[in-house]
Amino acid sequence: MSASDPQIERELELGLFPGWIDRAVIDDTKRFWSPKYKYALSDSEAIEILRNVKALGDLLIKTRHCRSATASAVEPETAPVDAGGGTAQSTAAPDQPGLRPARHKASTSCRHPSTDRAGTVHNGGTPSWSASMNATTPEFEADCRSHLDRFFAAYPDATMEKRAHKALRLLRASEKPIKGKAEGWAAGIIYAVGTYDRPPVGVPNVLNSEFEKLMGVSMGTARNRAAAVREFMTL
Repeated sequence: MSASDPQIERELELGLFPGWIDRAVIDDTKRFWSPKYKYALSDSEAIEILRNVKALGDLLIKTRHCRSATASAVEPETAPVDAGGGTAQSTAAPDQPGLRPARHKASTSCRHPSTDRAGTVHNGGTPSWSASMNATTPEFEADCRSHLDRFFAAYPDATMEKRAHKALRLLRASEKPIKGKAEGWAAGIIYAVGTYDRPPVGVPNVLNSEFEKLMGVSMGTARNRAAAVREFMTL
C-alpha cells in the first residue's frame, strides 16, 4: 500500500473532508482496490473512489424514491363496495374533504438531477448538447486529434489510443451539436476509454494532477465530457 500523502493528511486534520472520509476509510479503500488496479493507489485516488461510490448510492436512492412516487401517481381509484356486493354511491358533495383518494402527481424533482426542462446543466451533471460548435467540422476533429496525440506521446498505450481514435471518429460522425473546447472533449474521450472496463476513478497510471496539467482541463470537465461520450458511443 502506498504511503500517506502529507497534503491529504493535512486536509484531514483541518477537517476539509466530509466526516465519513477519514484515514481508516482511505486505507481500507486502497487495500481493497489496489490489487484490482495492479498498482498502489494514492490517497487522492482512493478519495475519488469513495466520492464516486457515494454519488452512485445517492443516485440509486433518489431513483428508487422517484419510482415509488411515479407508481403512486398512477394507482387507480377504486369505488367502495356496499354490503350487498354492489358499488356504493356516496351522497356527499364531491368536493367534501376526505371522500376522494388524493391524486398524487410525480414530483418534478424526479427529473434527472443534472438538467432542467430545457436541458441546461446543473450541479455538475452531464453536459447538454447545446449548440456552440459541431463535431462534424474538420477543425474540431483536427484539434481533438492533436490533443489525443499529445497525450499518448506522453503516456503510450496502444489499446487506449486505438479506442480513443475510434471514439473520435464516432464523435465526428455525430450530428449532435456540442458545447465546449476540443481539449475538454479530448480529455473526456481519454477518460471514457481509460475507464471503459474498470471503475471510473481516473485515467490508469496517470495522476489526476498530471492529467489536468497535460490536457489543460480539470478532472471535473473530463468526467463530465466522458459521461456525455458514453451516452451515445459504443467503444
